[in-house]
Amino acid sequence: MALIDLLLEVAGEQRGFVTPADAEAVGVNPVELRKMAARGRLEHIAHGVYRFPTFPRRPNDELMAAVAWTGKRGVVAGRSALALHELCDVNPRRVELAVPPGYRPRKAGGERYRVRHARLRPRDVEVVDDVPVVVPAVAIAQAIADHIDPRLIEQAITTGRRRGDIDARDEERLRDCLAAERLHPTRRVRHVV
Repeated sequence: MALIDLLLEVAGEQRGFVTPADAEAVGVNPVELRKMAARGRLEHIAHGVYRFPTFPRRPNDELMAAVAWTGKRGVVAGRSALALHELCDVNPRRVELAVPPGYRPRKAGGERYRVRHARLRPRDVEVVDDVPVVVPAVAIAQAIADHIDPRLIEQAITTGRRRGDIDARDEERLRDCLAAERLHPTRRVRHVV
């Protein structure tokens, strides 16, 4: 199988994105990615993230690129997760990502990404539109911890409950966390979901 075919197979599962780790996993020298980008066969998206321009662009491609940037160890979180789940009218300036504690993604993400460390259980993560993202209850809890506008949080809770994305117990816990945050906005309130 040709070098490009091996990479295309991997890219097909990731909206056209490939990383040096993907190349190594299929036996391709990662240096080939830079060479292919120089020849115009790949687009250089971010540090260690390339994209085949032959794949159609889709909404939320920037979120998949961000996950690839973390070495696929991160998931979309916080405001970005609220937006992906369409829970409220939030418009994040940067893609927010949750990565495991102790993991330090490349610093070359600059102003594009905001990284938080979080211990996430498998049930805290799902895939929406091919993008790994925290579940709605976790996204709302993160937004509360980040002190975003309480009206947006109320909107997210209401939307999530109406659509069945969060259950009555989650709604009660989230509303309790929001109330505690309003009482003590400068103190770090522990959010449990």
